[in-house]
Amino acid sequence: MGRYRPATAGAGTSGLGATGVGTTAQLPAQAATATLTATRPAAPARRRGGILNAIIGVIGELLITAGIVVGLFIVWQVYWT
Repeated sequence: MGRYRPATAGAGTSGLGATGVGTTAQLPAQAATATLTATRPAAPARRRGGILNAIIGVIGELLITAGIVVGLFIVWQVYWT
């Protein structure tokens, strides 16, 4: 007594016979987690970092764009003039 024993094949009241088809055995912790997950709404995703990461991201995008523009200018100077 005191230990959890999973249901054996056909040991339910599902009426499916001794084959055990359709019976599922859940541990009490799994059943509680499934109930909590089903009733609690998902929390919104937290943003990591802050304003500094946003500023660095914008500066990075601007530098990449400037690099592409300079690269296209060099290609234009070398091949079309």
